[in-house]
Amino acid sequence: MELLRQQIATARQSLFSEEILDMSQFMQLERLEDKDSPNFVEQTLSLYFSDATKAIAAIEQALMPSEFVLLDFNKLGIQLHRLKGSSASVGAKKVLTRVIKALECCRKGDMEGCKAAVRILKQDYNTLRDRLQTYFQLLQSQARFAET
Repeated sequence: MELLRQQIATARQSLFSEEILDMSQFMQLERLEDKDSPNFVEQTLSLYFSDATKAIAAIEQALMPSEFVLLDFNKLGIQLHRLKGSSASVGAKKVLTRVIKALECCRKGDMEGCKAAVRILKQDYNTLRDRLQTYFQLLQSQARFAET
């Protein structure tokens, strides 16, 4: 059990030290958990992942103009702003930084810069999702172990 606690602490701290998550925002989410909603953080982030996956797909779609459809920076900006808000609310620090970079490129009309920023954004989003899934699995193991 002690090894599991140590793994959880290490996984959690690495999310902060690698600036994948904003510590204060994530801790605010953690404080909202109670006996009535013991999995609040996991459920909140699950919703974020569902919405962010859709938003990233919409952003990528907006970045693929055809010969018949020009790149709509306004539509792209709307999708990026949605992702920016949800990322900020859950403390997805690296994702938020990449969204801001993509927005800057969008404002400048820099399609190639925006595409590059979105590629990195997607990588950081996948890292966040994978690392948090591992963290939540460790927490679930701890909860199961405590029940026995």
